[in-house]
Amino acid sequence: DHETAGGLLGKGKIKLHFMLNALAVSDAEAKALTAWVTAGGVVVLDKWAGAFNEHGRGRARGALAALTAGEAADKSKAFDVFAVGKGRVVLLHKSSLLGRYPTHRISGGDAVKPMKVLFGRLLAVAAITPVVPALDETGKHHHGVEVVRFADGPAQYVAVLFNTGYDGRIRKLKGDKSKLACFTTPSKVNVQFKGRRHAYNIRAGKYLGKAKSDSATLDPVAPLCYALLPYKVDKVTIDAPAQATPGKIITVRLGVQAGGNAKLARHVLRVDVLGPDGKLRTYYSRNLDTTGGKAEMTIPLALNEPTGPWRIRVQDIATGTKAEKTFRVK
Repeated sequence: DHETAGGLLGKGKIKLHFMLNALAVSDAEAKALTAWVTAGGVVVLDKWAGAFNEHGRGRARGALAALTAGEAADKSKAFDVFAVGKGRVVLLHKSSLLGRYPTHRISGGDAVKPMKVLFGRLLAVAAITPVVPALDETGKHHHGVEVVRFADGPAQYVAVLFNTGYDGRIRKLKGDKSKLACFTTPSKVNVQFKGRRHAYNIRAGKYLGKAKSDSATLDPVAPLCYALLPYKVDKVTIDAPAQATPGKIITVRLGVQAGGNAKLARHVLRVDVLGPDGKLRTYYSRNLDTTGGKAEMTIPLALNEPTGPWRIRVQDIATGTKAEKTFRVK
């Protein structure tokens, strides 16, 4: 209540807001919600919305009744749509349909098709379309697949994974004859990037170019992870002394370079240090964040470190770009 009343919907640039079984609504929340809808937002509610105030006392007239008092601009069996300023108010006839969505969204077969269609229509009212669609082999949205997006400055990251519910179980509706094989075996998926950015398959360490899509096999457990960058990473650089002495501290400067005058996002570099025997020295290895494509670390060599050629091995996690440099301890 206090978040909506404080203008969170407008500040967060939210397009669609669900208020199912929202019985208690304060006057302040109703006022803020009305202003947000008038400015262009879309709210989905049922006939019980705002039937009580924030203290649980019944109202003679619902706090949001004015939003659905006029003539509906569009009517259907599932819901009516009311135009309010630049926005829309969707009045559901049966809110119980969406109330079961968390359970039904992962169930296959014909039983959940009406709910999928209903959700698609609600998203269409708010002009919401998937930024990174995940399609099946028929070109339709892949059932049971979830796409999670994360932005870190100019960098965007996408994870594609099977959604089997909060408890990891696969639920089936009564009378549903589908075997839900897509949740237990690998499945083909086509991830749509629309070719606007340089795409990388993070787990494979593979550059995909300015790809419009990537056809891959989605594992039931391991997600597909992508980095979408406004530039292509050309190389990773390592600046370290050629020689070092046991007991001394050496400084290593690392860099990520991209073509043109690209403003680099934050990159995470995995740095591994290997001794003359080729074995990893975990106490010197670490992950480093870059700022402006640069990072710095120190290696405090112990007095009893073996002499010989040591290696610094670096990999940019997002793109898989690698570099290696040798320094000699003597």
